[in-house]
Amino acid sequence: MSNRLKAGLQLAFLHAFIMFIVSWLLGGEPNWTYVSGFAVGGFIGGYFVQPFFEKRRKKRAT
Repeated sequence: MSNRLKAGLQLAFLHAFIMFIVSWLLGGEPNWTYVSGFAVGGFIGGYFVQPFFEKRRKKRAT
């Protein structure tokens, strides 16, 4: 499993968990549409956006 995929899955789980807790605390019942949306957003952020910024940061460091 590649590092990008691991980062994507980790952030997807983290974002979904955070949204589950927030929606449960604020509304009393988790809103699964928001939870799944945050999971997709977390995966996109971890798989596509984070490697772009890591590469950019490495270029500036050298």
